[in-house]
Amino acid sequence: MIEVKITVGDNNVGSVMINNLSGKMKPAIKRAMQAAASHLRTGMKHTLSGPSHTRDPGNSNPYPGRLSGRLSGSVDFELFNGGMSARIGPGERYAAIHEFGGTINTTVKHTRQSAALLAKLGVWLPPGTKLKIVIPARPYLKPTWEREGKETTEILLGKIALAAKGRK
Repeated sequence: MIEVKITVGDNNVGSVMINNLSGKMKPAIKRAMQAAASHLRTGMKHTLSGPSHTRDPGNSNPYPGRLSGRLSGSVDFELFNGGMSARIGPGERYAAIHEFGGTINTTVKHTRQSAALLAKLGVWLPPGTKLKIVIPARPYLKPTWEREGKETTEILLGKIALAAKGRK
């Protein structure tokens, strides 16, 4: 799975501080982490939706072209480590190839779905044909973090600071 991971108390000093505050602060940190992760999830979905994106390979548009919307729809977050950490990212197994690019070497096998896709594209390839599919990198995690990371961190730290002062 490809993801962004946010952790409170990732180093020894922070962990000791968080453990000492655990009674009152853990629920507040969990709420803060949830708000920060939700903000980043929204930003990632926005990046994947991309303004005026196209599937034209000649276009320099950095956003993945949207065919089904499954990748964007699969973006979610999960809190773990008692709410002290969050993973934010898409659940689709092909997510990493969109972020980093890559080459897929495969052999044509005809299923009902692949035959329909080939017919839609107006292409016929006999079964057994070897294919090399090159998918360019079209990052969405890195641009999302570059655009939303500061605000995500401010949300997290701001909510923790408010809780430390006795406010929600």
